[in-house]
Amino acid sequence: MKAIDIKEGKPVRDIKKCVFCLACINVCPTEALQVGKKTIGNPRYIHKDYRRVIQK
Repeated sequence: MKAIDIKEGKPVRDIKKCVFCLACINVCPTEALQVGKKTIGNPRYIHKDYRRVIQK
């Protein structure tokens, strides 16, 4: 959805573009994105078809 921008070195979500699919937290290589406190320290999941979908 291209709803994440980096501002002052930190990820910022554009709430007008975000559809809250949570794909961003699962593919962030540094786990910098969180959804409240529930995702901190939890493993990430990447669907087996994700890379194929984003490359289209």
